[in-house]
Amino acid sequence: RILAICDELKKLNTNYELLILDRASEDDTVAEIQTLHKQLNHIRIVVLSKQYDTEIALTAGIDNCIGDFAVVFNIYTDPPEVIAKLFEKLLLHHDVV
Repeated sequence: RILAICDELKKLNTNYELLILDRASEDDTVAEIQTLHKQLNHIRIVVLSKQYDTEIALTAGIDNCIGDFAVVFNIYTDPPEVIAKLFEKLLLHHDVV
């Protein structure tokens, strides 16, 4: 799914960063993201020290954003195609989409 998200972001023809939050997963997620980072330099990962609630994790993600906009996105439930629609609204000067 991360590659599909990156493909959608590339279509926007703008600078972007994909910030991935890891809530202290116990599988190989961090290693897989680090491997992807070698191929896709627009990826950054933030590893939380424990499994915080979703709201706290999202706040940590927003606090770590360095761009002008942030799209909060769940790779398990949100289709990557929605990113372009959200970005289009942002370009129309909507503050919150």
